[in-house]
Order: sequence, then C-alpha cells, then structure tokens
Amino acid sequence: MDFEEFKHTFEIFTKIDTPEKLAICERQYQQEILRKEDEKYFEPLTEDANETSFLRYYENNLRLILGMDQIKSDEFAFYIRPSFEPEGLLVIKQNISGIKVVFREVVSSYWEEYYANNYVTRHKTTTVECDIDNSTSKKLLELLNQTFTNARLPKAGMFVLDGTKFTLLRLKNDKIEAVTKHSPDETSKSGKTIQVLLNLIEYVKIPNQFLLNNIANATSELLE
Repeated sequence: MDFEEFKHTFEIFTKIDTPEKLAICERQYQQEILRKEDEKYFEPLTEDANETSFLRYYENNLRLILGMDQIKSDEFAFYIRPSFEPEGLLVIKQNISGIKVVFREVVSSYWEEYYANNYVTRHKTTTVECDIDNSTSKKLLELLNQTFTNARLPKAGMFVLDGTKFTLLRLKNDKIEAVTKHSPDETSKSGKTIQVLLNLIEYVKIPNQFLLNNIANATSELLE
C-alpha cells in the first residue's frame, strides 16, 4: 500500500483538513510500513518485566507438563499457546534418515483450568509422532535455522493483546534460545513459517502425502 492508498483509507474515518492531521496520517503510514516489515520476522523472546507471578507460574507449570525443558542440542521445539484452546509442543528431532516429529498436547486448555485453580500443576496430555525423510526435513531444518538467524526486535512499537503466541526453541551453548511471534498476518513470512509448522502438526496426527507435499513446497518458497 502506497501513501495515497493509506491516506484514502485514513480519510474514511478522519478528513485531512489541517497540516496537523496530515502529519498524523504521515506518522501512522510510517508506522504501518514498520509494522509490515516487522511481520516478516520472529522476535527474540525477552523477559517481560510486567509479567505477574500468576502468569510466570502458569508458564513454568506448562513447561513441565509439555516437557519444554527436555530439548536436546539436535532438536527444535515449536510451542503453541492459544488464548482458550489446548496448548501444545511440537518437537523436531534430527536423525540419520531425516527427522522424527513428536507432538504433545494437553487434552483441554491448561490456562482455563489454571485460571480457575492455580494450584493445579498436572494436566493430562496426548502424544503422537512420526518420521519424515531427508528430502523434506533438510529444507525444514534450514528454514528453522534461518528463522533464528533473522530474528530481530520489532521496530514499529506495536503489540498484540490477544490471539495465539507461537514460540520456537532450540538449545544453544547449553542454554535454551527462543524466538516468538504473536498472531502475525498469515500472508507474512513469519505467518507462512508458522503455517508450515501447523501443517506439520496436522501431518503428525494424520500422515498423508498431499499435506507433506504442501509442507515441502511452502518451505521451498520461504527459502527462496
């Protein structure tokens, strides 16, 4: 979207009839450009100083329930935290023939149960797994490494209040490294990367060649 298109949309709500309103429109356009650029990248996960102990206990409990702290040096993990749906963890383990993919999910939203009773520290999970050969797995691993390499802090200064938070994790120098994205635009690079991983989860649940081809093609396009 160029400035004239943005200006036209802006004037649907506010007529630009003063230099001050034009300046506001121009600032918002620049912020929108930054936001669109931010959508391409995951962001390094940083400590939230405003996070309450209630939320920290929830996250810590969920790490134990899903096994997030058990990631090894040759593995990636993809953590999905929706607002009111079951949380899950996809683990991608490298092996000689390709990768083993394991998806662990709580049977119902742990957040809802924890919110009602924060003494609940255990939750039932289900686990499914499958193997994927080298032809698809090599590109997928390359995409995940690229996602970590290109991760950067957002420049637009905007944030998302609700939706699903997606986090990628790996073990580096004996420490867990994490990058995250909160409900990005599905047409952005980060959104498409997330969709590849969501499709991988669906494939683990019900393997089929059509979905595997879709994953392989989408991964190739993201690496171009």
